[in-house]
Amino acid sequence: MASLSTWLLLGSVWRPSAEDCVVTVDPTQRGVAQGRLVGAGIEDVNNELYGGLYTEMVYGDSFEEPPTDGVSGADFVQPIPAFSGRGLTRPTWKVWAASESSRFNVSFDRFHGNQSQLIQNGAIANFGLGQQGMYFAAGKDYRGFVYAKADGSATLSVSLVAEHNGRRQLLNSTTFQLKSSNTWLRLDFLLTPAASSFCAMAMPNSSFVPRAKLCGYSTPIPEVQSGCYQCTGGISLDVRGAPVRIDSISLQPGSWGRFRGLPVRKDVAEAMFNIAGWELLRLGGSMCNAAGYSWKNFRGTRR
Repeated sequence: MASLSTWLLLGSVWRPSAEDCVVTVDPTQRGVAQGRLVGAGIEDVNNELYGGLYTEMVYGDSFEEPPTDGVSGADFVQPIPAFSGRGLTRPTWKVWAASESSRFNVSFDRFHGNQSQLIQNGAIANFGLGQQGMYFAAGKDYRGFVYAKADGSATLSVSLVAEHNGRRQLLNSTTFQLKSSNTWLRLDFLLTPAASSFCAMAMPNSSFVPRAKLCGYSTPIPEVQSGCYQCTGGISLDVRGAPVRIDSISLQPGSWGRFRGLPVRKDVAEAMFNIAGWELLRLGGSMCNAAGYSWKNFRGTRR
């Protein structure tokens, strides 16, 4: 096995490329290890990140799920054996508005990943993880972006909406004018809802009708007595005119809801550090046996 000095020597003659990261080790500098650290482990399972610590409110933000009726992730069912044979239904996007001239297709002309969502004269909506809904606070800003590519003159409206027992409410909206383009355009938006969405425990016999059957599960869950906690908020994308391809959308609370400017929920982080007294989080390792898997292809600019 090569010694540390050997690796340092190799490092002195190696020249990194533009995409490489250089780690410099100075064995003469020593830190002081704390005698006691209090923290917890965290993984991308059981909604600890999506739907938990991560501030991203859109689930299915890159339209990678299998399509139904041309819409990415509509009625997408993924059986998970760990849940005692229960099938976990994870619909991501659904048709929000349609007419005879509407067109919904999955396109392989994409900005990121393997595919994008094509929309013409119609709208799709996303209600977060498992379509359990998003909570919006009135008067608070929510920021995001979406990448779009139009085949001609078109409008793209991004809206915060609420839906309760079939009744819909527009909370705020912004519209972009698009022209034919061969490149993907990043469209940034800031939306402040005029009213709050609300959340409640949805039971099978209650007046609050669950949007996703039994909180996304195809069979009853004894722990919550076949009910689930759901909210009314969501985000919709409405296209009029020429076909528009959509990819990589994000919606997050403004700085008021993020911990130290990071994409981390402020309320959750402050509870962990101030109430639980944690000093660190350890992200567990991951394994994926899918062909073509590479950590360098992870989503986002922080790699």
